[in-house]
Amino acid sequence: MYPSALLIPVSAIGFSIAHHFMGPQKVMHFTQSVADKIADFVKAPAHPILANDMQWELQFIERMQIRPWVACFETSCAFSVWLACHGQRSTIRLGKRVENGIFMMHAWVESKDEKFFYDARFVPIFENAAPYCPEGQ
Repeated sequence: MYPSALLIPVSAIGFSIAHHFMGPQKVMHFTQSVADKIADFVKAPAHPILANDMQWELQFIERMQIRPWVACFETSCAFSVWLACHGQRSTIRLGKRVENGIFMMHAWVESKDEKFFYDARFVPIFENAAPYCPEGQ
């Protein structure tokens, strides 16, 4: 089994704190750059991700969500880093929808042709977002 019992909860809580102070777009770009660097370093996974293990990871993440501190955005960031630790590249997507006059957002992870935590009711935003650039630069 993978070290998810430590990696995913600790990183999800860290992303929750960062999300609170930095906002979702900055955290998303930071996570993406960290995951890309990890995936470049790992190259080929030492242990391929088996279907049963992936199912276990997804169930673990679902049970770990502690709203409002850790929700879909934070778990998507943590899962993206987890995939990178196993040499698999992924992208975090944000989506939106309006239901009964209420604006809702959702985050999911796309890797190869798979979507994790995806809900088809949400329309993707930031599809071709420019890289984050601090103000004045």
